[in-house]
Amino acid sequence: MSHEPQSINELKNQLQALLKFPDQNPNPVLKITMDGKLLYTNSAGQYIKEEWKIDIGDNVPSSVVDQSKLASSLPLEMEVGNKTYAFHVVAVPEFDFINIYGTDVTAMKAITKFPDQNPNPVLKITMDGKLLYTNSAGQYIKEEWKIDIGDNVPSSVVDQSKLASSLPLEMEVGNKTYAFHVVAVPEFDFINIYGTDVTANKEMEQELQDATQMQMSLLPKSAPEIEGLQITGSSVATKEVGGDFFDYLISEDNRQISIAVGDVSGKGLRGAMNAVMASGILRIYAEQENNTSSVMSSINKALCQSMEQDMNVTMVLAQFDHAKKQMTLANAGQHAYPLLIRNGTVEPVKAKGLALGMIPTIPYKSTVVDLESGDLLLLMTDGITEPRNADGVMYEESGRLNEVLSNIPAEMSIKEVVDT
Repeated sequence: MSHEPQSINELKNQLQALLKFPDQNPNPVLKITMDGKLLYTNSAGQYIKEEWKIDIGDNVPSSVVDQSKLASSLPLEMEVGNKTYAFHVVAVPEFDFINIYGTDVTAMKAITKFPDQNPNPVLKITMDGKLLYTNSAGQYIKEEWKIDIGDNVPSSVVDQSKLASSLPLEMEVGNKTYAFHVVAVPEFDFINIYGTDVTANKEMEQELQDATQMQMSLLPKSAPEIEGLQITGSSVATKEVGGDFFDYLISEDNRQISIAVGDVSGKGLRGAMNAVMASGILRIYAEQENNTSSVMSSINKALCQSMEQDMNVTMVLAQFDHAKKQMTLANAGQHAYPLLIRNGTVEPVKAKGLALGMIPTIPYKSTVVDLESGDLLLLMTDGITEPRNADGVMYEESGRLNEVLSNIPAEMSIKEVVDT
């Protein structure tokens, strides 16, 4: 027992990279499928969604998808309504989605005629690259480039002015990252350079990618092979990082398997942070105890000590004993009840319990279900049951879920069922 606090603390220490998340980002963050269908937008992105006249599942402008295919880290600049945005479009092909990080550059565009009043760097150079002028915000760049008036700026800046592109040039300058809009004015024989410090955006972009990969690493690489059982699982996030997770826990003699499906109340990176914690604590206690109710109680006590007070975790923990043909199940606040499909009939397994991480002394009870050959059991989170149709009726309440499950062909493999 003396090692438990250390194990939990180690898990918490690994989560510091997940402190920021898109719901708190003051800039727009959107997520789309690889073919351009909108999956998510944070509150700052609602303006863009409304101006594009799209909703979840609709296609974003094709130029955004095209941008993701370019071998470039430069942002895409677009007019959206009465604003101008610079979009960093980052494809994550291993997870089949594209992240879009927007920056409102309207103000910068409006004051480019008044460089001395511009809080962003403004430089002017000759057509062959000699520095003519920099405003006060550009002094840092001039110092880092170790140049003065009359000296040459980096050749890549001059080269950028010759490209027939409105995309900015992204460069590391000292310990910062800038996006430079390089605009040639040949009729007056000079080039204007308008810089934007995108260091924070680049750091957030990296944090989001690291956090996504961290949470995806929680999920099992493959389903275990247990005699007499067909098992498979899948998790499809609708945001950069969600709070859902699942795991397989196998006994040493390989005769029993427990399957856990959990959902953290927070979304975004905050949800991922607590999902990592809950998943780690689950494994600690599942290895020590063999009773679903006592495992739940131990997890609950640990989470009450470790999580923020406004957070909780719902979880279903189901233990299967093939020899006895029984399932023992405990439910901690999961409203999406497990569904047992037998001979075309769908029945919920209505085990109940309070969500984890709220009251440390709450007891948890287990429900035992006798199983038959051919039974199908679906464990899920509310991401399956709560989506609404065009009339605003939830998938579960509409009866559509039961209709689909009750008509599953007997010859269909378990993987085909999940993929469906």
